[in-house]
Amino acid sequence: MNREEAKQWLSGFHKGDPDDEPKITAALTLLEKDEKLQEWWNREQEFDSWVSQKLDESYAPSALRYRILNQNQNTSRIPGFALRVLAVAATLFLFVGLVMIFRPGPRVTYAEVMQAGLGIVSQKDFQPDHITPDMSNIRQWIQARGGTSAFQVLTGLKKGEPIGCKIIQVRGVMVSIVCFHSPDHKGALHLIIFDRTKLLGTPPIGASITQKGKWTSAFWADNQYSYILVTDLGMNAIQSALKNS
Repeated sequence: MNREEAKQWLSGFHKGDPDDEPKITAALTLLEKDEKLQEWWNREQEFDSWVSQKLDESYAPSALRYRILNQNQNTSRIPGFALRVLAVAATLFLFVGLVMIFRPGPRVTYAEVMQAGLGIVSQKDFQPDHITPDMSNIRQWIQARGGTSAFQVLTGLKKGEPIGCKIIQVRGVMVSIVCFHSPDHKGALHLIIFDRTKLLGTPPIGASITQKGKWTSAFWADNQYSYILVTDLGMNAIQSALKNS
């Protein structure tokens, strides 16, 4: 069982519920080992506690109770206790509906997406999921999977043949990764693209270059998308790829 499957099973599970269901048992086992899953679980528990507290504080508004009592004078009388139960149930139903619509939750930050993308491409055994030198095919493959496909490729980057692409998700945000050969085919450059309008903490539009160990990264953006170009071929390879003429 992976992390996303565990979330699906644990989302409806509460402490004290029976855990003899095999899928629940597997999810709880993974929860003990997976720090990211534990962070998600703690947020879920905090939210559940908040909902429980609000439900405990709920009461039937007097106006709602009056309308129920006087809705139809020709119908048979309903015991007062039953009416109070119905009024409270209506209140709770409305409250839970609003909670599910406006449920508070942390938004994904630019830093999270950046770190996830850089972490993936810098892995020693990193490989694209879809391998093809055809850029049109790459865009179609990415679009079919909900990724960002309407991205721009700089002229300098086009000097190297495409290798393929990959898609990852960072807490629901789709991130596209397109890989290119260097012009001399001695290495690769990886272009990471994501929708900057869905993130918190996005840097202003502009370009910057950083180096960390053997990895060199360039960052830039337009009004819609953020781009990160990563390679272990050095500064010259990045600067050559950034040329747009």
